[in-house]
Amino acid sequence: MALTVISKPEGLCLSGNLPKVKVQSDAQVRVQLLAGDKTLLDETYTPDFDSLVLLDIADVVINELTFTVPVEDVFVQSDIRKNFVLIINTTSYNFTALRCGIKDFGDTATNFLTKIFSHGSRARKK
Repeated sequence: MALTVISKPEGLCLSGNLPKVKVQSDAQVRVQLLAGDKTLLDETYTPDFDSLVLLDIADVVINELTFTVPVEDVFVQSDIRKNFVLIINTTSYNFTALRCGIKDFGDTATNFLTKIFSHGSRARKK
């Protein structure tokens, strides 16, 4: 069975900008999505006529991430970021998702967050 993962979430992702999972296969593909010990998705997909499986997992990931509007100045958003494991047949791919998104986003989450937070810290030091 030939299977090629064309696209999937990588490393650190913004939940609103998660890439679709795209797999090329000549046979059925089992896809699982885990958050810790919790199984969020466990399905088997049949490829289309082009031998592709295209799966949008953004809504599943976003529903697992939560935030609260604080009543006080100091607060912790412990569930705004989580680690996930995507399993395609028997191969695992780990990624972390942060609940947010940017319209027409063309960068990586790591680059974007590094620029935002390093710029802010330099501004405060002046």
